[in-house]
Amino acid sequence: LSSKNGQSILAEAGPSANILFGAKSGYGLLKLDLMDKFNHFGVSANAGATIYLSKNIGVFGRWTYSLTNLNRDAKLDRAYWRCYFITFGVKIAFK
Repeated sequence: LSSKNGQSILAEAGPSANILFGAKSGYGLLKLDLMDKFNHFGVSANAGATIYLSKNIGVFGRWTYSLTNLNRDAKLDRAYWRCYFITFGVKIAFK
């Protein structure tokens, strides 16, 4: 979508793949490696938009929702772990 003053809006939606590279808990030298507690691969759904303030500058927001369970030991009596997050940022194009 474009307006008379040059602003435009770009909408986006779709899936994404996620890879977990590390999971640790603790403080200082006392850290536990928790990688065996998590699935290393996941799939998420994303939706967001970018508002271009000019030809080279835009601001964006994106919402992400995990579709897969992050808990490796997922049984009926265990928790179903998901990741939700919102991202905001600025896009600058150097042309």
